[in-house]
Amino acid sequence: IAYEMDMKESKETGYSEGRESGYSEGRESGYKEGLEENKVKTAKKMLEKNMDIKDISDVTGFNEEDILKL
Repeated sequence: IAYEMDMKESKETGYSEGRESGYSEGRESGYKEGLEENKVKTAKKMLEKNMDIKDISDVTGFNEEDILKL
């Protein structure tokens, strides 16, 4: 009976830890994705205002080639 209780507790602990880990990874991934989307929007707005490609690169961190693809 003790063995069965240990197994049940281990499964519950594993489930809980896995769920927390997945949640954290999902939040981090979503945060990074959101930052990237914001950088793209910023670069596009700067392009619309005919700002210098070098300045856009400095602000967003994108290389000039990627900016020209937007």
